[in-house]
Amino acid sequence: MFKKFSSEDVSSQNQVKASVQRRIRQSIAEEYPGLEPVLDDLLPKKAPLIVVKCQNHLNLVLVNSVPLFFNIRDGPYMPTLRLLHQYPDIMKKLQVDRGAIKFVLAGANIMCPGLTSPGGALDDEVEAETPVAIMAEGKQHALAIGFTKMSAKNIKAINKGIGVDNMHYLNDGLWKPIYQSSSVTRVGFKRKTTIQPINSIPPKQISTLQNKKPSPCFTVHTTKRGIDLVAGGKSKKSKRTASRSDDILPQTPRQAKLTSLLSFSRLIQFMKGKDDKIAVVVGTVTDDMRIYEVPALKVTALRFTETARARIEKAGGECFTFDQLALTAPLGQNTVLLRGPKNAREAVKHFGPAPGVPHSHTKPYVPLEGKEV
Repeated sequence: MFKKFSSEDVSSQNQVKASVQRRIRQSIAEEYPGLEPVLDDLLPKKAPLIVVKCQNHLNLVLVNSVPLFFNIRDGPYMPTLRLLHQYPDIMKKLQVDRGAIKFVLAGANIMCPGLTSPGGALDDEVEAETPVAIMAEGKQHALAIGFTKMSAKNIKAINKGIGVDNMHYLNDGLWKPIYQSSSVTRVGFKRKTTIQPINSIPPKQISTLQNKKPSPCFTVHTTKRGIDLVAGGKSKKSKRTASRSDDILPQTPRQAKLTSLLSFSRLIQFMKGKDDKIAVVVGTVTDDMRIYEVPALKVTALRFTETARARIEKAGGECFTFDQLALTAPLGQNTVLLRGPKNAREAVKHFGPAPGVPHSHTKPYVPLEGKEV
């Protein structure tokens, strides 16, 4: 998973609110009871907890710029190897033989024969879909963190195929300093933002960092977009010249004078059977009181009404801006472009044959109150 991981795989990073932070702490405490005595030191309540979203639905939990845990989608949180080496007894352990070490350190999944052969060891209490520490024959510390595909009893009985998925191993992209690449330039709608990555800090310094002022995961500098206009009237130049600014201006969709509205009822109708795609609306998404159950939708729009946004997020969906969509799906993959009724404007009712002529349904601009005699 982290074989070629780098800072370019990072999509966004956000400081979570207190309720989300409590939910993360509770999930970690339930999964790893051995961490409960030191959980307040690892995840201080007053220190900002940052969740970094990466590609392939990967999430990293950082405190003071140090990655401590990771998970995939809504799966269980798993500690990093550096944290596991500090607290080696928090996870259940499986051991591979000497012949499997080089394959595990190359990123390969752990096969059943590597766990059942002489030199391997299994814990019969390990169930399927459980985070485990992968130990090696003759080694003191764990060389990888895995996620079991079958229980230990089934691994012994079947003794064939992949038994444990290799999630994180020594010297992979997460073990190395994560943010080593050169500065990345991201362009927003009104400002150009330059993000300069910061090298991660070894976990041995975690206790020292708790007494220091928390530092952000990224250092952000903003500069004004474009160039200032110079007074002097209309330009008399008759030919085009190169721009005096090297800034990359974003190309966002232009909002028309009257953008169409799209209600919940139409949105749900169009997205039926497309749960894994993102709906894109160049307009406003509005609420519909006639809809009682709202499915979990991923919607990108120019604007959401307050109730529409609240109902989407309450149902487990997500509301994106076009800037966030450009980072999530830069090529527009897995998206559905939608629009509201284009002929629903009042002006369209006045288009067509003149009012009063045979077979005309055009609405007159002046209502006819009666025929003059």
